[in-house]
Amino acid sequence: MRKLLFFLLFTIYGICYAQWQQVTQIPTREISTIQLIDDVLYAGADSLIYISSDGGDTWNRSGLLSGDTEIIPAITKFNGKLFAGTFGHGVFTSSDSGATWQPLSSGLNGLGAKSISSFTTQNGALIVGTQGAGTFKLDSMMQSWSPVGNLPLEIAGTVYAMTERGDTVIAGAGASGYIYRLLPGSVQWEYQDFSGGLHMTALSFAWIDNDVYAAASLGVYRSSNNGETWDSVGTGWLGSIECWLAYDGNTLHAAVNKLGYFLVFRSTDRGETWSGEDPISGASFGLAVHGDRLYCARLDGLWYRTLTVSSVDEHDPRVPAAWSLEQNYPNPFNPETVIHFRLPVSGSVSLKVYNLLGQEIATLANRELTAGEHRVAWNAAGYASGMYFYRLETEYFAATKPMLLLK
Repeated sequence: MRKLLFFLLFTIYGICYAQWQQVTQIPTREISTIQLIDDVLYAGADSLIYISSDGGDTWNRSGLLSGDTEIIPAITKFNGKLFAGTFGHGVFTSSDSGATWQPLSSGLNGLGAKSISSFTTQNGALIVGTQGAGTFKLDSMMQSWSPVGNLPLEIAGTVYAMTERGDTVIAGAGASGYIYRLLPGSVQWEYQDFSGGLHMTALSFAWIDNDVYAAASLGVYRSSNNGETWDSVGTGWLGSIECWLAYDGNTLHAAVNKLGYFLVFRSTDRGETWSGEDPISGASFGLAVHGDRLYCARLDGLWYRTLTVSSVDEHDPRVPAAWSLEQNYPNPFNPETVIHFRLPVSGSVSLKVYNLLGQEIATLANRELTAGEHRVAWNAAGYASGMYFYRLETEYFAATKPMLLLK
């Protein structure tokens, strides 16, 4: 019993990397952003960028931006050039796909002006968001920056994220609970109520058709009128620190930093309902989707997991190549969830549920099963809210995963 309890606790704290894999071509170092631009992946690291044009199978290093540049929070392409925004050292640009870099920070004046958070465009001009000095626009000669929009620096000088649609720029800035918009032809940012009086800001944006989604510390918000009004969608994540969004065509993903780890939530119905995935220790700094991979920029490198589409059939006769136990869905759940596992060969299978004390509380399967994909439902209507574990055992394979019941 003690051995099983230790294994279950280790599963919480030591933490579920089974579904996530590290990109081994990139050293274990802080990756401050991951961007997908024109079907190319860009990962910002210390003084350089890692670039992949084949979906992440191979990665190449850019040249060094500067000897003392460490963090690269923002990357974009504009007018055939690659732009990198750094923390404390302004903007660098490259006309040879990152082989060489030139500083481009003339005009970035003011406290925090050379700490870059984000890029976007408006009316054919490049706009940069800074961490303290508001926003700046690049001149037509691409040589100097000038302030644009006159954000109130005392409450919104720190710009966390920007996006654009139809030459309307939408920005998450400050912690006032407002979204700021720069309309076409305007020289003044306007503010819109974003969070119903809650003092927080939008940290990440994603578009689904004509709806824009904004991630904040308490959840995800949606606007169907280009940022003019906002509604909360799905369940908020009380106590989270940061949240990042990515969209892959049919699923909205949200990485939430909370209490020293991050969780990835997903929604397949445009944010109306969400389910959770494995908690991973550490912090995340952004998400990107390319093909069947979800990438996450982290303190300890670039990680990814393969995105799979599951059917609703109880059994799929196709034979998988290896054993696997997937995260239950939905998770958190109330009161029913489904556990999905794969067997490459037929055999005796045990699937049981345990509480935090390591005590067995339910047997979901204890019989011969054929090779293939299987799904077993557990209805926890008679159990209290809390963390539980499910364990799959066969003659050749065993795995345990946590799940959270919230009533």
